[in-house]
Amino acid sequence: MKMSTPLLKTHLAYFYKTRVGIGISTALLVACVALITHLTVTAWLHPSTPLHGTTILIDAGHGGQDGGCTGPGGITEGELTLDIALKTGALLEQAGCTIIYTRTDDNGLVAPDGSWSKQSDMHARGEIIKNSGADIVLSLHMNSFPTRQSGAQVFIQQPEREGARQLAEALQQTIRESLMPANKRLVKSGDYYVLRMAPGLGVLVECGFLSNPEEAIMLSDPTWQDKMALAICTGLTRYLATIAPESPPHSAFQSIY
Repeated sequence: MKMSTPLLKTHLAYFYKTRVGIGISTALLVACVALITHLTVTAWLHPSTPLHGTTILIDAGHGGQDGGCTGPGGITEGELTLDIALKTGALLEQAGCTIIYTRTDDNGLVAPDGSWSKQSDMHARGEIIKNSGADIVLSLHMNSFPTRQSGAQVFIQQPEREGARQLAEALQQTIRESLMPANKRLVKSGDYYVLRMAPGLGVLVECGFLSNPEEAIMLSDPTWQDKMALAICTGLTRYLATIAPESPPHSAFQSIY
């Protein structure tokens, strides 16, 4: 069908205005996101936030020859704990924390002679943790069980150190509220080598069950891992705010939560 000149001009004008409008809207959206990001990062770096100046050691459980438990498709605990560890560390660094890792790649920790064994790996982790001077040690793991189980759970060392249970409960609560509202698991205590070696407080976070197919999909999802990292940071902030009355009762982590 041949379009008349006036009608053609009308369509072209509408098209032009629509495209310009979309362009302006997109530009405004990008500008708003950039501004929010700038303000959020600025807030994280502000020295009055509870996390600022804290030294945190992050231990990505297993790795390399010791993959830990395995989920559907062969994904290993060691791979997933590393993903979440690095994401968590990146956020905490933006908040002004000093971050120490037991590992930053998917390799186990070897003995001085270059050999590897589970015993030498654990000994090396223990030495890094013991000599770190960290205020908080955060050890990340994935759970597994023969029968169907689900939910993240936080563990602390027995005998309990002052403040450890409060820290663990802040993490457990934040993870439940943000990611797993049906999770009824509670903080538990036991004897864990990496926590025993901690110079300060230590918590072990089982992020979920790789043996649960549905939960394994979540644990492997980068977006879900981002949310877990943010939940951990928010839980740490909640705890530190309770022991630092001069700090604001919330942080940038909670404001974007």
